[in-house]
Amino acid sequence: RVKCNLLNNDIVELNEYFQLEEGRIEVKTYSFHWQKETGKLVKRWDNVPHHQEIDTFPYHIHIERDQNVHSSEPMNFERIIEILEDSIGHILD
Repeated sequence: RVKCNLLNNDIVELNEYFQLEEGRIEVKTYSFHWQKETGKLVKRWDNVPHHQEIDTFPYHIHIERDQNVHSSEPMNFERIIEILEDSIGHILD
């Protein structure tokens, strides 16, 4: 679990729970939450199995702009960092 403040004052919480299975690391659950410093959600990716209507179930993303749940590829810590770098880099340029 990691919580950090970004250069633009946004806040990101990165949570992954994984287990070692047959010599491999298997991610069991994750939640990657990105919000404005005001607390307003930007995006949250997770794999909590509560949106069975999504075609990528259980992988999904909550997006503030439309307050809906969308399909998402399975995410991991490294991919989230790439997304944040791309997004925050554009803000700071």
